[in-house]
Amino acid sequence: MISPAEQTERQSQRQTLTQESRLSFAYDKEREKAQLMSNLPRSTEELSPQIPQRITRLLVWSASRRRKLSPSTTLFLEFVQNEAATTQPDPETFAALCDTLLVEEYLRWRQQMIAIWALGQADLTEEQRKEATKLLAFQLDSRRKGRGQQLTEGIVIGVVSTGAWIIACVTLLATMIETMSYFDRRFDHGTRELVFIPQIFGGLSILCTPVVPFVIFALRGKRAMQIRLETARSLGPLGKAEGVPALLRASQNVGFFVKVGQGALERTLPSLNFEEHYGTLSSDAVPNLCRLLKQSDRPDIVGVVDWQLLLLDALEKVGDARAIDSVMLQTIAHRETLLHRPIVCERAAQVLEVLKERAARETEQETLPRGSVAPVLPETLLRSYEGAIETPPEQLLRASNEEKDRE
Repeated sequence: MISPAEQTERQSQRQTLTQESRLSFAYDKEREKAQLMSNLPRSTEELSPQIPQRITRLLVWSASRRRKLSPSTTLFLEFVQNEAATTQPDPETFAALCDTLLVEEYLRWRQQMIAIWALGQADLTEEQRKEATKLLAFQLDSRRKGRGQQLTEGIVIGVVSTGAWIIACVTLLATMIETMSYFDRRFDHGTRELVFIPQIFGGLSILCTPVVPFVIFALRGKRAMQIRLETARSLGPLGKAEGVPALLRASQNVGFFVKVGQGALERTLPSLNFEEHYGTLSSDAVPNLCRLLKQSDRPDIVGVVDWQLLLLDALEKVGDARAIDSVMLQTIAHRETLLHRPIVCERAAQVLEVLKERAARETEQETLPRGSVAPVLPETLLRSYEGAIETPPEQLLRASNEEKDRE
């Protein structure tokens, strides 16, 4: 038989061992967490000054949730943090950067912003630059939605968010009432003075319900615009012609153009050339260039003369007959108004002549005379008869009966 004193001693020993094991386990967990987070930034001061402030905040936020991130996301985050995205990424890191942009998840917008910025800063190969430019151009176009798409998305978001809000409020309200009922029974009606709390919460929930879908829709629109702006900032340093059509479409928005559109186009339009890009860009590229040229005298444009000359150079390389009127109007405007700029007028006149010659040449090619009947194949041409003639020569040509009567 074990005495009560021995039982008490053994129980105290087990409790001591249990506490020591828990402390050891907690210590190991903390050490593992510290080792895992040792390479991650704890504040913006620990990151390279080459990384802009808007990206450092996203990096710190993502680092605090690294355990919930996928391995590919962690891979390119380490590349951005350690190398400041200024070196050439290995194939796995580049693939991780591209894959992040292909995932359409609203909650991953921070990682997408970081990946977009990194693609614009990294030292990519020529093939990687083309691939990154096409991907960013697609990203820029996919974030631009028409009124019909915005209306449809707004209705869907409104219905879903309102339903989720109502369910959450009802659940929380029921929990509050049940909790207060429990304490009321437990403490002999001691919580009757707090019965107004569920009533106030229920009233506020009903009042806020109509506002919820508009708030969520506005937040989604703000995030989408941030991603579009960051995409344009990255397309500029890449400097590839594949990104020009998407930038031209996005720059039709005045706010987008003033913030990043003009700067990105100033770095990408010089990459155009006649041999590779004439007739190969999207059908709206030339009209969008013409619209920007017509609006090139706005006061919010920086360096009006250089901007106009850049647009004229681009139209000279890829413009067609659709650009003749815009260039002609630009020439007339500078000659007849006080905004006379000789260098712009001279350059516009040169581009106008090139466009007219190109249009005339294309018209001439389209109106060349063509045969109305298909040509005869060589094997059906008439050839001389090579066989022997059996008919006597005197019978080959005979006079008609009328000729004999006359004779």
